[in-house]
Amino acid sequence: MGGCIVTRMPLERTELACIKTCRKIRAMQRGNEIVNPGANMSERGVNMTFRLSGQIPSGKNAVVVTRTGMRFPAKRFKLWREQALAQLSKQGAGQQEPIGQTVSLECEYTPGDRRTRDVPGMLDALLHVIVKAGLLVDDGLVWAVTWRRNELDRENPGLKFHISVTA
Repeated sequence: MGGCIVTRMPLERTELACIKTCRKIRAMQRGNEIVNPGANMSERGVNMTFRLSGQIPSGKNAVVVTRTGMRFPAKRFKLWREQALAQLSKQGAGQQEPIGQTVSLECEYTPGDRRTRDVPGMLDALLHVIVKAGLLVDDGLVWAVTWRRNELDRENPGLKFHISVTA
């Protein structure tokens, strides 16, 4: 009996991004027409506000690279991401089609301690979660970011963010 042997090779990061994009496009197809999920959203006035409680970790230092070059999220980041996705789903994230237009993002960060945090790292983690939660098609659609830091609040640290369509 003849057969073929299938071997699995690790995919490059760009290949994974292409596969995810193709899946999203296929999911948005209706017949032969591709529907832009962000079409006419500015007319409907898409403005979404969400809150994540707890400390936001850095997304820059959250990748572990093995000896063979495989990359995967660190355990601490993975736990935070799961908690953040659960919080966002309770607030209604992912119940509509992801936005496919350019957006602005306003963030209001409240620290829980006096440690200096890496703002670009926290923003990277937030954008990763926003895409994973199905709010945006791609984090490259965020064209304007406003980041505000509030006073220390040990009882209620977290991040409140607002997404609005710019076009």
